[in-house]
Amino acid sequence: MAPPGSPSACSETAPLLPSAPLKPSCADSDSDSDSSHAPGAGGGRRRLWLGLFSGCLLAGCCIAVMIPFFPQEAARRGLGHAASSLVFSSYALTQLVLFPVAGRLVPLVGVGRAFCAGLALAGTTTIAFGLVPLVRSTAAFLAGCVTLRAAEAAGTAALQTAARTLAASQFPGGASSALGVIETAIALGMSLGQGLGGLLYAAGGYGVPFFAVGGGMVVVATLSTWLVPVGGRPGGDGGGGRSAAHLRQFAGSAEAWISVAVVLMVAMNWTAVDPNLAPWVYTQLAMSPAELSLFFLGSSACYSLSGLAWGRLADHVSATHLLTTGCLLADALGLLLMLPPPRMGLTPSRALLAAGLLVRQVAQGGAYVPIVGRLLAAQPNMTAKAAVASGIGLVFAAGNVVGPLAGGRVADLYGMPRTAAVLAALNVAVAVLTGGMAVRELRRAQVARRRGDKLGGASTDQPNGDDNDDGDDDGDDDGDECGSSGGCDGEGDGTADRRTEGQMAGGAGT
Repeated sequence: MAPPGSPSACSETAPLLPSAPLKPSCADSDSDSDSSHAPGAGGGRRRLWLGLFSGCLLAGCCIAVMIPFFPQEAARRGLGHAASSLVFSSYALTQLVLFPVAGRLVPLVGVGRAFCAGLALAGTTTIAFGLVPLVRSTAAFLAGCVTLRAAEAAGTAALQTAARTLAASQFPGGASSALGVIETAIALGMSLGQGLGGLLYAAGGYGVPFFAVGGGMVVVATLSTWLVPVGGRPGGDGGGGRSAAHLRQFAGSAEAWISVAVVLMVAMNWTAVDPNLAPWVYTQLAMSPAELSLFFLGSSACYSLSGLAWGRLADHVSATHLLTTGCLLADALGLLLMLPPPRMGLTPSRALLAAGLLVRQVAQGGAYVPIVGRLLAAQPNMTAKAAVASGIGLVFAAGNVVGPLAGGRVADLYGMPRTAAVLAALNVAVAVLTGGMAVRELRRAQVARRRGDKLGGASTDQPNGDDNDDGDDDGDDDGDECGSSGGCDGEGDGTADRRTEGQMAGGAGT
């Protein structure tokens, strides 16, 4: 078998969307990694985990720390609900614009540098947000809040793009597990951010929550220059043309667009319901804000813990689309339990709300983590990984923008239960698409096994293997490039046939 990086080892096209975890691809070994910066199996890898987890945890806190008290402070400055909502929505709108930019810049400046710079920018602007009350003019107060919130979004866009790229490039055999850790850190940060923000605001006033979280981000950004590897050289990885060609092929893949639909659906499952849930539960279930906060806190903990489990599972199973299909259907069930439509014959209750939140949060992790891990693992080098990571962020940000607007409009016209019913129907529709891809994967695997069995039986009749040395080399190379997916995506069953023939011929030669 030719060594990675040699012409014969790189002669085949890597699969766009493998059905099993990839080994490091040729492009990775050629241009993405710098041996002096790659984490080792011991202390280097632990430092990388510490840097990624702490940075993403604080990024989650940064997103949510202002939720408990900012609307009240904005009202004191004479701002209405629309102006207060503008401050919150400016975050998602900025990420919608800047995620594509982050995908381009991350490989140019180095993925580790982008992670540290994004964390430092978000931390600095979070500290500055705590000083905004010093501005006396109401108009200037609003402008300052929107500007700083947009700068926070720019920093976290760079940080999240770099973190996902690092997860896929530094842990190629466990990208989904690494992504699960990152998503868990962000979710925990958002949960802790709300509680921490409320406590620090009560203890020290408006500025204290921002100074604490922002200061922590700056400290971790400084430490991350040692914790997180550079992961690339300024100026790019030298594979821009190869990456562009791969991304064009990737963008034309049906699986890629189905994956985009899954990510968009996951984002909307949260943002189309949760912002408008409070008024409904207050009137229908007579719940207090404190009780609802406990429900959200418990469900967020379920999502955080399940994300780790889903990541581990996704790295050990090949039927990613089958897993995603089941989780999307469970998502639909959870939404219907939370807000049961009249035709279901269920009376809304706190028990149903709790059960629905639990089912939805656990299913959200199963729908999101494996499919995103699959997308990132399929990319051949750092440039492509960064581009796809930023695309994932872009789609999720689009869901964060569209979800509240569409969900609020449907809720105003038809009520919250019908909003949940519409979302459930959309989840089922996307599940049909992923189910179709799951059937396709299973059929490919069955065909490959049958043909492999036939070739295996034929090879036992050969008198010797001296004439099959070339087949041995070719079979090994093809097997390394295509993994265990049963064929590289876009090449059809013919590639799987060639790979199996080469492997079987090589086996006969031995």
